[in-house]
Amino acid sequence: MRLLACGLLLGIGRSRPTLGQSSVTPAGIERVAITPGGDPCAEIQAAINALPPAGGIVDARGFTGSQKCAGGLTIGTASRGATLELGAVILKVGAPITLFNSSSILGLPSGHMTGNGGTVIPAQIVANAKMDAVVEVGEDGIPAGAASLNYVDINGASLATYGVHVVSGDSLNIDHGGISGARSDGLHVEANNCCGKIIALYSQGNGGDGAYFASGDFFIALSQFDFNRGWGLFLEAGGQRLTNIDVCGNSGGGIYDRGANFIVEGQICGGRGSPALSINGNQDTVIGLQFLGNASADAVPALAINGQWNTIIGNSFEFGSNNEPTYSIDCSATRTNSNIIEGNNLMGLNNVRRGGGMNACAAKNLVFNNWPSDSRAPNSALTVPAIRSGRTSNTDLSGRLTLSDGKATYNFQEKYKVAPVCTATDTTAPNPLQVTTTPVRLTVSGPSGDGVNYICAGRK
Repeated sequence: MRLLACGLLLGIGRSRPTLGQSSVTPAGIERVAITPGGDPCAEIQAAINALPPAGGIVDARGFTGSQKCAGGLTIGTASRGATLELGAVILKVGAPITLFNSSSILGLPSGHMTGNGGTVIPAQIVANAKMDAVVEVGEDGIPAGAASLNYVDINGASLATYGVHVVSGDSLNIDHGGISGARSDGLHVEANNCCGKIIALYSQGNGGDGAYFASGDFFIALSQFDFNRGWGLFLEAGGQRLTNIDVCGNSGGGIYDRGANFIVEGQICGGRGSPALSINGNQDTVIGLQFLGNASADAVPALAINGQWNTIIGNSFEFGSNNEPTYSIDCSATRTNSNIIEGNNLMGLNNVRRGGGMNACAAKNLVFNNWPSDSRAPNSALTVPAIRSGRTSNTDLSGRLTLSDGKATYNFQEKYKVAPVCTATDTTAPNPLQVTTTPVRLTVSGPSGDGVNYICAGRK
């Protein structure tokens, strides 16, 4: 049946795809290769439509260089997934590419070696006409469950409103890619149900925010949101977990945060008239960020807090020759209370010259052990000396581990109902680490042989 279909397609000319070998992978997934000949999107779409009900893979790596499409693509349906493989191609689309259920676009990794020893660039998808987004994920009422973009660069070319618009997503994955040139936000998440993952994304040069989240529950790691005209990240919804991020050079500011997010490790800068981090909600946890100054010398703080029950621990405010904010931390808003602000290094020159970032803090906040000591809030609820474990050996509060075979563990001595919150720093080299906790154990993963220091806070 497949051979007959191929014969029919070949018989009616190049307006339909020329299908190469059709095969079945060891996992039972049908795979179809396309021999380029006409409009690339028309050929790809016909191959996708010809996949069986179980879906399959369309290999379009034969398209190389600059390719122009009259329209766009629909990859998958509400009930059938499909994977589109792209090679070293700049695919200029006249309409959006829409991803549906369990569908994906997979490019070649940057630097991938070809058979003749050369390398290829990642696949690029570029807007060639005005449109809502270069890539749309799902549509109203039809979520795109487990859709993914891997090793693909998206360019709005100042024509698309968004680079990637998540209209209705569920467990969206973006792995190693770039988004640039959108007239508004690079990544605009309107609705995503659960557990999305964004790893090694670079969103830069967009007319709005680098990424905007109206819906939550994403893991975001090893990503950069730089040089956008809005905020680097706008977290309208809580539930985001960010680690090892870089957010600098954005005109609007670094991160605008409505609260209930977890931000651990990274570099962050302020914008023009806006803080590096603006917390406007409750129950944030911010640990181990390095604040590097502002885009201009406007009188704004590096970190502004307007909310309750936030935890700000172990951050560094070292501005050097960059534009120095009025305060390192401004928690003077009347709604700001019951926050824990501990162990932060407030080394910006303005903290010394103008009396310190913490003395603008409102009452009923727990502010202690920040350096220099003259920057403590005079009306804080409590000022206490440094917290110490009282032991030289490892404890549930802090300790030192050595990574063996890429991993080290510590078993908690206390019994916890929920997992403690922990962070770790590589003391051998500035390598990224993965920190995971359960109610009984801390696990740190990274380069074998490296030493790491950890700090934990129990939540029982």
